[in-house]
Amino acid sequence: MIALTFALPSESLSLREHFRHTGETAYPHAVLGSLGLHECLLVHTGIGAAHTRERLAPVLNDPVLRPTLLISSGYAGALSPELPAGVLFLAKNFSAPESLQIAHDLLTDRQIPVRAGRLYSSSQMLETPEEKQALGKRTKCDAIDMETEAIAALCAEHGLPMLSLRAISDNAVDPVPVPFEVCIDLATGRPRIASILWHLLGHPWRIPGFLQFAKKATQSRELLGQGIATLLPQLQPL
Repeated sequence: MIALTFALPSESLSLREHFRHTGETAYPHAVLGSLGLHECLLVHTGIGAAHTRERLAPVLNDPVLRPTLLISSGYAGALSPELPAGVLFLAKNFSAPESLQIAHDLLTDRQIPVRAGRLYSSSQMLETPEEKQALGKRTKCDAIDMETEAIAALCAEHGLPMLSLRAISDNAVDPVPVPFEVCIDLATGRPRIASILWHLLGHPWRIPGFLQFAKKATQSRELLGQGIATLLPQLQPL
């Protein structure tokens, strides 16, 4: 069985179009299902390291749920100006070498746009080009998220191999058009629709950028679902 982790249900939406629900678990944020002929465990970790440890640790400690591989997925932001939004990103520093090579070769062969590089897990979201590029230069990393380091630590505790595959939702050269804290309730992970609309009413010049950002995020999410569905047959024997 392969475990698939996403911070939020909105990130796994396209993947769940391929996902057949087969059962509940004892954990509200984890469900059993299948992709094609492959048994999967889908876990929504919440945003950030603390939520990730709280939700994922009990699942991995459960003797009934024994994944053979974990794919850490969801969105990531670019730190490198050369990394565009709308591509998939394989984190070399958080992925088992064999799975990393299989994933890179297969996605490339299927003409799914993919880049490989270093991923940095942050305790906060970055929204300006200056913040992103400064962190990229300081850490020598190409992309940023908020959960992968915590997931990797839990996988290491359980001797569980991991593949980090993320979709780049925003580039490093444009500012985020609407602050993340306006878009998402960071405690619950729920979208804040009224807050977004109110913010855009007060900043109408940001509307075109927000619409473009949302379109690119949707394309990235769809590409991620396609990429994972493509990879599973090669990562897990039938």
